[in-house]
Amino acid sequence: MTHPTIAFLGAGHLGKSMMAGLLANGYKPEKLWATTHSENSRQHVTQEFSGVHVTTDNHDAVLHADVVVLSVLPKQVKSLLESLQIRFHQQKPLIISVAAGVTVEYIERWLGGHFPIVLAMPNMPSQLRVGATGLYANSAVNEAQKKIAASLFEGLGLVVWVTVPEGINQVLAISGSGPAYFFRFMECMQKTAEKMGLNRETARQLAAQTALGAAKMVLETNESLAALWHSVAVPGGTTEAALQVFNQANLEDVVARAMEAAYNRSKAISQSLGEPTHS
Repeated sequence: MTHPTIAFLGAGHLGKSMMAGLLANGYKPEKLWATTHSENSRQHVTQEFSGVHVTTDNHDAVLHADVVVLSVLPKQVKSLLESLQIRFHQQKPLIISVAAGVTVEYIERWLGGHFPIVLAMPNMPSQLRVGATGLYANSAVNEAQKKIAASLFEGLGLVVWVTVPEGINQVLAISGSGPAYFFRFMECMQKTAEKMGLNRETARQLAAQTALGAAKMVLETNESLAALWHSVAVPGGTTEAALQVFNQANLEDVVARAMEAAYNRSKAISQSLGEPTHS
């Protein structure tokens, strides 16, 4: 497949991670553009990504692009798109947004027209290329463009498609916010192990490696999650005793309420950006 020219409007951690993933998979650097907010940051990104076109001029980047990735903060998207309306209408690029809460309706409203748009929800481990990304495409996105969008994130880890816009908020509740859930749980394990007498680094390493091993077993076996935890919880054993405490605390309900809170907050953030015009 011929490499389309991709412009990243915003070269922060995520934008740079996406570029690094593409380049690691053989993407031609001259087919990539990136924009920065200052000359100083432009020089840093230029040094980090040899051959990539780096500029402080968003108009220039969009002019050359078949695909535009919106990798700025959600609050910056409206003014950015409104300032680039004419350029977008000239180019008609595929638009990929990684800005949380920015919907298809917002993007089309701020650009004043209908465009092929993909919404993406990557997570923090994407920076280490072991992430998970949810994607949603509007009706203007064709199959070739879906493949292009997926290729941007496949170098960062797992990629899944959702069929409705609301699916992006659901992805956020499980994998977008999810790393923090596991960090918090491991922190609790570490602190308790320290109280039991282990030193901090040993407790940290054991908690992290245990989480890694458990995740690999889920991904690399055909066993259900229930079957896996049952296989560890020998009747009358130590694990069963621990799980009984979780059951008494109604862990399933706690997790459900936490994920629902993240989901509802995602919708509230989206609404705070302004009511979109539906066509």
